[in-house]
Amino acid sequence: MRRVLAVALGLALLTPSGWCAEAQTGPEKNLKGDEITIQESGKIAQVVGQLLQRAHYKQAPLNDETSKTFLKNYFNALDYNHLIFLQSDIEEFEQKYATSLDDRTQQADTAAAFEIYDRYIQRLDERRILVEKLVKQEHDFTKDETFSTARNKAPFPKDEAEAAELWRLRIKFELLQSRLNKEKPEEAADVIARRYARLEKTMKSFGREDILQMYLTALANAYDPHSDYFSPSEAKNFD
Repeated sequence: MRRVLAVALGLALLTPSGWCAEAQTGPEKNLKGDEITIQESGKIAQVVGQLLQRAHYKQAPLNDETSKTFLKNYFNALDYNHLIFLQSDIEEFEQKYATSLDDRTQQADTAAAFEIYDRYIQRLDERRILVEKLVKQEHDFTKDETFSTARNKAPFPKDEAEAAELWRLRIKFELLQSRLNKEKPEEAADVIARRYARLEKTMKSFGREDILQMYLTALANAYDPHSDYFSPSEAKNFD
């Protein structure tokens, strides 16, 4: 059974009222503004970090090693099959955050959560635009090519050219599936394009609370893959 870590917003706000992380000015253009504030998200993360160290059965420290796992978990939560981010994105964020998420969490700083999410949305938009072009192209189904649908262990595409080739193969695979299912080519192309448009719309609709839930679940999973963080609203639904 999965363990659930739910922290009420009121508990997070028990920290001193003047406390505010200094690095909370990252991009937020995709975020809804009617939920928790950046400062509140930092305080919640700070309390979750404290609880994981003191109350989790492992009672392990929140240190650099935990930070590395935390960051990797967050990448995978957003992009499990390694299709959206570029390797350069991963390297950039690893250099910036791999050994500092522990300190940032304890300082009530959740800027990384929103900065990485925002980059994900940028890349997702690029992939959606590419899909719209790929579904309209002619594909040679007689050519012997392979595409692995299970890519969670595969490297991220190293650059845009490699990402474009990866997505060409993915869309060709999906179009081939539709042909085997006797679907009309025009209808199949439309269905595939709309699928990725819906994915982008869904991910763009995430508010701070949704993003924070993914982020802190990545932290909880660094302690135990069966531990989750539920936001206060999600915890109510769980009950």
